[in-house]
Amino acid sequence: MTSKNYSRLYIPTSINSGSPIHTSPEQAHYLHKVMRLKIADQVLIFNGIDGEWLMEIQTISRKSAALSLVEQTREQPKMNPGPRLFFAPIKKSRMTFLMEKATELGVSTFFPVTTQHTNSNVPNLQRMAAHVVEASEQCRRLTVPGVMPPAPLETCLDQWPDQQILFWLDETEGGHPLIHAFDQFQSKLPNCGFIIGPEGGFSPQEQKMLTSHKSVVPVSLGPIILRSETAALASLANWQQWAS
Repeated sequence: MTSKNYSRLYIPTSINSGSPIHTSPEQAHYLHKVMRLKIADQVLIFNGIDGEWLMEIQTISRKSAALSLVEQTREQPKMNPGPRLFFAPIKKSRMTFLMEKATELGVSTFFPVTTQHTNSNVPNLQRMAAHVVEASEQCRRLTVPGVMPPAPLETCLDQWPDQQILFWLDETEGGHPLIHAFDQFQSKLPNCGFIIGPEGGFSPQEQKMLTSHKSVVPVSLGPIILRSETAALASLANWQQWAS
């Protein structure tokens, strides 16, 4: 396949060579009005299961588009799903940035966590899901991260599997350096998670809850106090570098 910069769409339906793929109205509007594509132009699609496919536009209008299969450009790799990210909701613009960049860095699922110090409104899950879809399309991922509804910290910890590691970015500097923790728990990294506290950190009660959980490992990114999104992205960047 050539290196042409095709428009790329996530379409959560089965890709069957015998029938056309229909876009959503929003996707049709994007292709028709924003990208100015027309019949016989080509786009890439993926669904998180069947790899990536080159498609040709059969019909297109402001509200609908039908695509026919040309060829598969990438197979769906068999790989670990990537870490899960637990984070206290932050302001909308910063949360959008966090979710876009965390998607690029391989997060498999986002878990908004309500804490005693959470000071942002309840996140809009539909908007969050749209952001991760767009980020996945742009960064050439073949999967789209899941977005879970907000849940209290206690619930998240109760549901976390005992045999998997949950790295807590401990703002009190009580944890081991993150990169050393990766070496120590390397056999469990494929199914690991990260949990990031709110602005102001976890309350003493929540810190006690975290330290008493058998699967939570406190780690540190150094002596500088990082904003929530910075801590999350630094952790994920370190994980991706280690995993590669």
